[in-house]
Amino acid sequence: MLHILLMILKIIGIILLAIIGIALLIVILILFVPIRYRIQAHRYDDTMAKVNVSWLLSAIRFTLKYDGAEVDTKIRILGFDGSKFINGDTKQKQEDIIDYTNEEEKTGPKMEPKACDTDALDENKSDNVSNNTNGIDKSDDTNTDNGIDTKDGTNTDNGIDTKDSTNKDNDIDTEDGTNKDNDIDTEDSTNTDNGIDTEDSINQSDISSSKEQKKKNTRKPKNIFSRLVFKAKKIYHKFKTWCKKLMNMLKKADDIKTKLLALAEFIDSREFKDNFAFAKVQLGRLFKHIMPLKHRIKLEFGTGSPDTTGEILGALAVVMALTGMNIQVMPDFDNAIFRGEIYMKGRIRLFNILIIALKVYFNKELRRVADKLINRRF
Repeated sequence: MLHILLMILKIIGIILLAIIGIALLIVILILFVPIRYRIQAHRYDDTMAKVNVSWLLSAIRFTLKYDGAEVDTKIRILGFDGSKFINGDTKQKQEDIIDYTNEEEKTGPKMEPKACDTDALDENKSDNVSNNTNGIDKSDDTNTDNGIDTKDGTNTDNGIDTKDSTNKDNDIDTEDGTNKDNDIDTEDSTNTDNGIDTEDSINQSDISSSKEQKKKNTRKPKNIFSRLVFKAKKIYHKFKTWCKKLMNMLKKADDIKTKLLALAEFIDSREFKDNFAFAKVQLGRLFKHIMPLKHRIKLEFGTGSPDTTGEILGALAVVMALTGMNIQVMPDFDNAIFRGEIYMKGRIRLFNILIIALKVYFNKELRRVADKLINRRF
């Protein structure tokens, strides 16, 4: 029994070691096997661009090609076309759509019978029956059961005369829109019992009150002395507001000045200079690692304007000085032209990028400086 248990534990241990070994192998391959790229492009009589990205001895390869009209992408995994697995569903859907449109063009669109809404018909029938039983005639708008005649606006049973807008029994005055018993104002659509005011009545009251307030404020005095006093007060208030605005602007300018002085002092400090030099070195290493190992660039360009062509030529000179790339440039100061070719080849190793990122992340001084710059705590 113990022997069988030990054999089971041995098998489990072997399986776990195999899984751990495979995982370590995959991590080592991802970190140390570089991703290689190649870029080719030219523009003369025709335009062509091609980008190849491969990993693990071209076991995984990505290709992007542009021939001046359309872009073609391909993915190959261990020699097999991986784009079929990725784009297979979309292509099948597009083919189905094309087949469906072709069938419609040949046979015409299919007409589907419309379902009859029996519930709606039943509801209409029940409404008609109820209307007939209640004695409602919509053609002449007369309710005989309740004694209401809406043609002449007279309700004889309830004593409501809508022609002269007077309800004697219920004390309803519809001419001035007031219901004394129920406190209903139908003219301005206000329900005082329920505390409900419509938007129109509120807006009209607000507008009328604001207009009256403006009239009171802008009402000019009659005699000359009071007019002079009124104008003097007006000029004083304007001058006071201008002075407040000027003081606020001066305070803002003073705050900006103090912040700029603090920023200049912080940039001139030793802490900032040391951390900036460290970040610059790490960024240079990253850029150097990503840069192509081989390149060939030839450009012939012109904008048709000598000054803009000269400016672009100066910018290219700065790029060549910073990157160390050799670019053969032939400027044309007279004609508008753009021709040339580009060839680049390089590799990117994730382990090198990870080391640079860890150095930057675990530098506490650099993180403190970055936090001060972001939160403006100089």
